[in-house]
Amino acid sequence: MNVVGVDVSKQTLDIGVTVSGRGQLKKCENRKRTFPALLKWAQKASREEHPTFCLENTGRYGERLADWLFGQGCKVHMVNPVRIKAYARSVNLREKTDESDALLIGRFAEQNDLEPYTPTPDNQRELHGLNQFRQNLVIQKTRLSNQLGSLLDEPYNRSVVRQLKNEVKRITELIRQVEKEIVAVIAANEGFCKVIQHLLSIPGIGPVTAPILLEYLLKGFRSGKAMAQHAGLVPVAFRSGTSVRRRDRISKISDADLRTALYMPAVSVICGNSPFATFYNNLISKGKPRMVALVAVMRKLLCVAYGIFKHNMSYDPTKVLAHA
Repeated sequence: MNVVGVDVSKQTLDIGVTVSGRGQLKKCENRKRTFPALLKWAQKASREEHPTFCLENTGRYGERLADWLFGQGCKVHMVNPVRIKAYARSVNLREKTDESDALLIGRFAEQNDLEPYTPTPDNQRELHGLNQFRQNLVIQKTRLSNQLGSLLDEPYNRSVVRQLKNEVKRITELIRQVEKEIVAVIAANEGFCKVIQHLLSIPGIGPVTAPILLEYLLKGFRSGKAMAQHAGLVPVAFRSGTSVRRRDRISKISDADLRTALYMPAVSVICGNSPFATFYNNLISKGKPRMVALVAVMRKLLCVAYGIFKHNMSYDPTKVLAHA
């Protein structure tokens, strides 16, 4: 099978396919009006009526094409760019161009068993967009608040302080509006409402974290462990021979947004009398560093959320320590 690789950017699409050892390339605009011509070229180049395509996961820049190809009956794969980069190193690829990347992506897909892409429903995309927008607003507010705090005692910066206060106030109000829109999206779907209700029964999970967890739970992970790996909450070993014995650490090749969303819930839940606090203290008593124990609590929270989602049930404190 000849897989068509696509290197995606905001403005252009570079398409490449290798047939009988010979690479064929095409470049076109990343616009919906160019997609039919792209597919026609791919059919001819790959010699298949419904070619298989592989794209790097670049967000909405690539999703538009992936959705359209899926609608035309083509099989599509979306791959983490980090995997493509590692594959390029493994085959000792020296050049780095959009054209060579397109061919490389196609060869990578031919040699690996990849999950097929399915379009994300509109309500899930809306929830994702609102969650991302809120997170960006919180980052902006934090940055401006820190800047404001450093200028409050300096009288010659009164004009700047006044404008910073107004901007912080404006962003705070915008965050409230976005949070109302998130609630409205969830309220419009009975299934979303039920999941959110179950998630809010977990200690430490509040109205800000629950919609973020809902967004990721809807992605269809096969297990809680797979979801924890996606978040970078599963320790990665680094050992070789008898001399290399590095401490296990979390993977940075992961979803930092999900990991960040779980940090404060984990911090809050270890301070009470919940089973999560018992789990944390047990790890500390065994000599685990505090941050390692906290990451374990984050992973436990995520696995509990996955179990609640999978079995359509509320939080059961008796099951938290069952597999500790």
